[in-house]
Amino acid sequence: MAPYPSINIPKETVAALEHAPWPQESAVLEVRTGKVKKADLGGQITSAIYKKARTGPIFCGPTGLEGDEHVAALHGGTERAVHQYNAGHYPDWRSEKGIAQPDLYDVGSFGENLVTTGMREDSVCIGDVYKLGSEVLLEVSEPRHPCYKLNTRFQWPRMLKRTIQSGRAGWNMRVLQSGMVCKGDKISLLKRPHPEWSILNVQRVIRGKTVPLRLLSECTQLPMTELWINIANEKLIRNPKPYKLVDAQMAASRVRKLTFALSEDLVLTKPEFNPYAFAMIT
Repeated sequence: MAPYPSINIPKETVAALEHAPWPQESAVLEVRTGKVKKADLGGQITSAIYKKARTGPIFCGPTGLEGDEHVAALHGGTERAVHQYNAGHYPDWRSEKGIAQPDLYDVGSFGENLVTTGMREDSVCIGDVYKLGSEVLLEVSEPRHPCYKLNTRFQWPRMLKRTIQSGRAGWNMRVLQSGMVCKGDKISLLKRPHPEWSILNVQRVIRGKTVPLRLLSECTQLPMTELWINIANEKLIRNPKPYKLVDAQMAASRVRKLTFALSEDLVLTKPEFNPYAFAMIT
């Protein structure tokens, strides 16, 4: 596998998207679950990020692994039932310039449920369906949306910022079919309906500096969580969009009614104009 790209997503100019490579079948190195602990993370924050490796088979149902807990609904539920992270990122984190404690960047530190190698943000796509073990089917639903708790977890105030910049955030999945999972189970890709929309590319399109409106519009139509769809929609709405004049009528002696249509074939799921919006007519 090629090295993970060294990028700074918020400064990127994205012109087009390439298809993600098809990940090879790999084995689950660890299955991890954790309980909510009050005053966790150095006694400051309530969290369930500290998860422990489980040795025996565990039931994986619609809301995730049996025994796994979340502080907030935003961190779990059917849309974020299972969190996966690439173990190969940890050496990169330990060599990151400026980090305070490299020893904190060990497997499981991001609070992942599944520890794997060979699957990364640039090779896993939205809508991918994976078979885990002999029973479980998982569907990729979103990139992980990192929060400020990472700064405390890794005792580095730039951790959240660097996670966003690098895109090394991991991803969440829905459970399409329940069953038992265990360390050593094979995980293999069965279906890929959106080969251009890797977890990394979703982050690049939504958080990149310069992105074609076409890609933002396509992003809003992906089978992602409502959170990420809304973020993409907000960026699409905020960005200036070219319109063309399709009709002009005199509504009164000094009032002309103008009708415009989008110049590009974009899908806007919210009203095109907010009240008191401004337009430049050239």
